[in-house]
Amino acid sequence: MTSKERHDRRYERRQQHRKQKQTAALIAANDFDRVISYKSLYAAARKCRKGVYWKDSVRRFYANLLLNLAEIHTRLEKGQSCHQKTNHFVICERGHMRAITSHRFGERVVQTAINSEMLVPMLTRSLIYDNGASQAGKGTDFAADRLETALHRYFDHHGNNRGAIALLDFHDFFGSIVKAEALGDVAEKCTDARLMRLLCQEVKPGGDVGIGLGSPLNQTLAVNYVNRCDHRLENTPGVEAVGVYMDDRWILAESREALRAALAAITPELKAKGLQLNTAKTKIVPINKPFRYCQTRYFLSDSGAVVRLPMGRKTTRWRQKIKAMRRLYDAGKIPTGEDIRGSYVSTRATYTRRNARRVLLHMDGLFTQLFVLPGIARPLEGSQNGKCKKYHR
Repeated sequence: MTSKERHDRRYERRQQHRKQKQTAALIAANDFDRVISYKSLYAAARKCRKGVYWKDSVRRFYANLLLNLAEIHTRLEKGQSCHQKTNHFVICERGHMRAITSHRFGERVVQTAINSEMLVPMLTRSLIYDNGASQAGKGTDFAADRLETALHRYFDHHGNNRGAIALLDFHDFFGSIVKAEALGDVAEKCTDARLMRLLCQEVKPGGDVGIGLGSPLNQTLAVNYVNRCDHRLENTPGVEAVGVYMDDRWILAESREALRAALAAITPELKAKGLQLNTAKTKIVPINKPFRYCQTRYFLSDSGAVVRLPMGRKTTRWRQKIKAMRRLYDAGKIPTGEDIRGSYVSTRATYTRRNARRVLLHMDGLFTQLFVLPGIARPLEGSQNGKCKKYHR
């Protein structure tokens, strides 16, 4: 047996093993009794309470947890809907108005159980690897690392930084999703009519077009909605790599012409799904000049180093937040300095993954002046070392 034959055999075994795992996951995801079991509902309740256990509604639910879960299980077993009255409100996030749909805690438990036990095993296995949204073990850091890896690979392959990258953004992404189209992808893999009916009960209310933010079901459906276009882009000639984080996408290629051809190839499919590219935010830029993706500026230097720079407006908001926390502490609205320190350390950790040594030194000094010297919070451990990414031109 030659080395090529051994390689082919190993590849076949790996492919067969993957198919077996996918089949087993689909069988488990199509088990109605497993999805609505007490074990699934209890795990969903524990997941839903993270970060919101201080709320009165959550504490009331947990005061009679077993009785509430038993009532939910009985209703689901009888095919009855657990849909409750929702709260709709609008928030302003970085100058953009976003419509939020807030569900009652009991309904959130049902949606989380359906999402974790049914939707995620069915849909996320077919996503491209560089899709970093709403998946365990991924997130914004994963998306940033994959973009940096793609830029490094481009430099290693071509030996220069004269490529181009297309930054895609959809106009009103969540509000343009056609529910029948999104549920159709699930119907292709769902063999249990009871599960499909339960999913439609949780997703259908509110019209045929548009899904609201705030539901884990909507998040997973939205992540999968453009998956076929993502695979088409990966297989488009001239495209080096593709990355996705919710409705933000990037396409890396050697020339602008290849990127324009890739966009032209997926435009008809996007229109068929009711989506439209935001012309103000969709652009093709060189990779050797700073470009923005997921609240960070990137560029590929002449030496092949990938530079991550923090957004100036984000740094300004962080400085304003630190000063606001001191005012809230003086007013007695923040009880302890440890709460302030925890918030600061959490935000600071995101900057250590960028080339932001000067910003960190300045912010550490401001935090020390406002909270450490007056004895409100403990000193920062190792902050003066500035553990962040280094870059030398």
